[in-house]
Order: sequence, then structure tokens, then C-alpha cells
Amino acid sequence: MERIWRLVDSGRAVWLRGNHEQDLIQGLQGANGEAERRLAGCDTYRQLGDAHCRLWLDRLQHLPLAYWGEGWVATHAGFDPSTWQPDLRVRLDFWQNYDGRFGDVVIGHTPGPHVRRMRHIVMVDTGACYGGDLSAYCPETEAVIAVPGLRSEQASPLPGARPAAPQPAAARS
Repeated sequence: MERIWRLVDSGRAVWLRGNHEQDLIQGLQGANGEAERRLAGCDTYRQLGDAHCRLWLDRLQHLPLAYWGEGWVATHAGFDPSTWQPDLRVRLDFWQNYDGRFGDVVIGHTPGPHVRRMRHIVMVDTGACYGGDLSAYCPETEAVIAVPGLRSEQASPLPGARPAAPQPAAARS
């Protein structure tokens, strides 16, 4: 987290708020037993501990929900089709109703075996936290770079980056 924050602080990266950051924020702000219940299921809280998470609270609260480029936008999960505001948990409703109004939408939130496209939606989560690839996507060039994750004990300890083509889930409309 510190390494990524240094990139953000230097202007070389953007960190978007996702549902896990939101869960941590809400848990840390909770009152009485609500905070403990929310934080009990939070992996980040278990890994970093209470004191370290509280140091991150201000940063996490100020993370943007979307990053807009020319002809595209990146957001964690998509947009709520009833308001067209960023939604940190939306899936199928957005996928079925997105009409291209913002151009391509680059999302994470839903892991899959490779970067895939569903009309104007590009899904980049390739399950790195589950041993899948860690993938990056460039909306301007549509280039994909994937770094293999550690899928088994036989996996290479020093995985290298390899170019990969995005796999379309459906044809563009």
C-alpha cells in the first residue's frame, strides 16, 4: 500500500476507491459493536491491524470513485443504471444496461481468467489475489500487460511481464 501511495503522491498513478476500501472506511467509522462486526470480515484490517488501518483512514476517504480519460472512464465496479453514478458493488445490472454514454468503462471488481470486453465495458480483474495474473490495461491503445501470479508452489519465484491480447466476451456494439 505504501509503494502504491508513493506512486499516487508523485502523480504517476491513480488509486480508485473500491468496495474493500469502502468496507474498511465504514468499519473504522462505525460506532459500538458495528465497527467490530464490519471489520471482522475485512482482510485488510486483519492483515494490517487497527492502528495501521486508522493511519490510512484519511487517505482512503479521499480516494476518487472514477477517473475520466478521453473516451473512457475507470471505476471500480461500474455505474448504477438508475442514477449513472459510480457504484462499488454493481455487476449484472450495469453490464446489461450500459449504453456507452461515457465511452469505454474500465472496471475491476469481478475476477476472470483474462482481461475481457463486453461491448463498452473492459473487465481487468484477473484474480491476482487468488493466484491469477495481475493485469494492466491501457484504454488509449487497448494494450494488456499481464504478470503471472503464483498459482502453485512450482510457479516461478520471479514472474516476468508478458503481453497479452484482451479476450472479447462479446463483440463491440
